[in-house]
Amino acid sequence: AYGAGVTYGFPIGETQRINFGGSIEYTSITEGVFPVLEIAEFLDENGNDTLNYKLNLSWQSITLNRGIFPTRGQQHVISAETSIPGSDLLFYKLQYQGDIYVPLWRSFSGRVRTKVAYGDGWGDTNGLPFYENLYAGGFGSVRGFERNTLGPRSTEPLFDPDGPEGPEPAQPVYGGDPDPFGGNVLVEAGFELIFPLPFVEDDRAFRSVLFVDSGQVFNTSCPDVSAYCSGIDFDQIVYAVGLSVTWLAGLGPMTFGIAYPMNAGPYEEEEQFQFELGRTF
Repeated sequence: AYGAGVTYGFPIGETQRINFGGSIEYTSITEGVFPVLEIAEFLDENGNDTLNYKLNLSWQSITLNRGIFPTRGQQHVISAETSIPGSDLLFYKLQYQGDIYVPLWRSFSGRVRTKVAYGDGWGDTNGLPFYENLYAGGFGSVRGFERNTLGPRSTEPLFDPDGPEGPEPAQPVYGGDPDPFGGNVLVEAGFELIFPLPFVEDDRAFRSVLFVDSGQVFNTSCPDVSAYCSGIDFDQIVYAVGLSVTWLAGLGPMTFGIAYPMNAGPYEEEEQFQFELGRTF
């Protein structure tokens, strides 16, 4: 894929900002020898090459008391993106992300966060292109699970190695180890108790939190061939509790986390110890 775009932004107050822009993107997909059935179906319906024109708009409000390691204030971002007529594929995405920090007692603070997103096709396009799918899991999402592994899975083709002309596609496989494939609906929520580390006086260099994370990805426009895809089912939302510590080191923020996933499904990929370089909050 390659393309170009431009985004403009301007303040509409001391704490609010509007951003808008547009882009053009060309995508070419080379089908593998045995692609998963969702990709094969997408290419059959839409072809291998697409040219899309996109518009985007976002609004953000930030009243945090610090740019890094805030302890009070709020941050809200609403964004929308859509391709426009003249594009080969017509689809859109909507997203809201919010953070609220509340001082509790002395150096203790609380953080409540949420993120919801939705996307779909419109016009003659059925659902999001698979490479535009939403994903969840990992730091900044639902800790305790590997990055981008929650939600619907791909459906591997089944082959008959003894066929008269070599391997031939047959029926979808309903077992094995399918890969994460993403979806068009994302929901996340979490709570953090921010507390000071013992014997550490400078709370601007370290941040330690006890957290509860929850979230999941769903697909309301499942491909016909999918075996591991279903609509919105809040009983599938996963939860995790844990502890993480972030250190503002010379190389950048370094975060270490230990999490315990409480209700992982049969295909959710757990990761109880996690490390990340570069994320501040």
